[in-house]
Amino acid sequence: MNHYQKTALGLDALQQRHIPLNARQRRLLVLIGTEDFDRLADQFKQRIATPEILEQLVELGLIHSTQAAHTPKPTPVEFETNITNIAPSSSPVVTPELKDSNVALVLNTEITAPAPAPAPAPAPAPAFKAYNFEETRELMMSLLQRYCGLMARQLILQIQSATDLQSLKRCQMQWITALQESRIEPIMLNQYLQQINHSLLRLQAA
Repeated sequence: MNHYQKTALGLDALQQRHIPLNARQRRLLVLIGTEDFDRLADQFKQRIATPEILEQLVELGLIHSTQAAHTPKPTPVEFETNITNIAPSSSPVVTPELKDSNVALVLNTEITAPAPAPAPAPAPAPAFKAYNFEETRELMMSLLQRYCGLMARQLILQIQSATDLQSLKRCQMQWITALQESRIEPIMLNQYLQQINHSLLRLQAA
């Protein structure tokens, strides 16, 4: 499931919301193809990216597989020319003038292969801050208050009561789902998600 990427239609669907998607489809579409999704444990990936939802997004043209299909190499066709079978009457008469002109044409014809297009430079990765535990928790709560309001009151209280890293990480999946169903722009949500994951990883490694 790590070999799926968003298509141009998928990115446009996240920005414009012109394709109706349920919460599970939109959550997978936001996460698919990101480093945050790759860092998730396999049990979370299997829960989020079920075969049914993957197939639905593929059929809608919102994601595609990056695994290249194996194409068999064509067998070269060998041509044999039997000079003895060519009738003398079919052989063209090559005069010295014609021979010299053909040689000059070959020598004066320069075949140049087109220069390959330069590969596009990769976009620079955004710089994320290493928030401490309290700052990370405050950021998660402030985003819920701003974009979800009273709908996320219970989740805000759960995050507020988190006293360690593990209890805060247990709230992360609900936090993502709540914001996906809010009015926040998908690109902005993805940036905040990467910021939270960056801070949690730094806190875990500390």
